[in-house]
Amino acid sequence: MKTCTKCDVQYAEESEAFAKNVRATDGLQAHCKKCMSKANKDRREKAKVAANAEKARAKRQAYMRDYNEKYRKANHSHKLDLTQQWRVRQAGGVVVEEVDRAIVLYRAEGVCQAERCNKVITLETMHLDHIKSVASGGEHSYANTQALCGPCNLAKGSG
Repeated sequence: MKTCTKCDVQYAEESEAFAKNVRATDGLQAHCKKCMSKANKDRREKAKVAANAEKARAKRQAYMRDYNEKYRKANHSHKLDLTQQWRVRQAGGVVVEEVDRAIVLYRAEGVCQAERCNKVITLETMHLDHIKSVASGGEHSYANTQALCGPCNLAKGSG
């Protein structure tokens, strides 16, 4: 007669109720086959839940990666506007109003406003230029900004 250490049930037929274990002194498992079966089933269920949780986590990460990429592409101009405002504040300048790059480009009719250039520019290639530089006391406003192409803005420098 042997008692299962898990469920405390006594079994008369030890060979049918307990699995073999060559390392045990009596040659049988400590838990009955029913308890072992339930424990294995629970272990498999936990592994399945963990695998599903890992899949769900990977799916969420992929979704957020795609969402963030789309958001960055859709709001690139806004990020540039915020970066420009931060630079103005870092230089000790005054942000009079939030300047939208698209409005400045529309006001310039999609053309570089530097003298003798008149190159067609897009929102991606446009440089937002302060007519009177912020370092010289210029303000960050529509009245003090213009749309320039990259080469013209870099050639102009701050001034």
